[in-house]
Amino acid sequence: MRDEGPLRMSEDMILETEDLTKEFAGFVAVNGVSLRVKRGTIHALIGPNGAGKTTCFNLLTKFLSPTRGRILFKGQDITAMQPADVARLGLVRSFQISAVFPAYDRAGERAHRIAAPARRLVRFLAVDVACSTI
Repeated sequence: MRDEGPLRMSEDMILETEDLTKEFAGFVAVNGVSLRVKRGTIHALIGPNGAGKTTCFNLLTKFLSPTRGRILFKGQDITAMQPADVARLGLVRSFQISAVFPAYDRAGERAHRIAAPARRLVRFLAVDVACSTI
């Protein structure tokens, strides 16, 4: 990814980062992440609690600004952009929602069964906010 001049995105890459780093008062939460996400592929970011996964997603979606590094989405440098502007480009995140469901009556049970495919889709999409088939 490093070359002479500015970071350039390959046509088949939808998301790229170079040396993405986030520090909080001297604590390094994300350290030098360089990644390339090919258009139409699915990726997952895994690791133990405290490894920086959420911070990395917050950097990619611009809820946090990097201490250093660059982010390209669809060929455009989004490093300095605001979250709403990045969302308008099509890079968004969803949040995992945990809920305890109260006892159901028959109508509630039926509504729960009807909504199950939508919940599965939301869980599937939440795995990879950087995935796009555009």
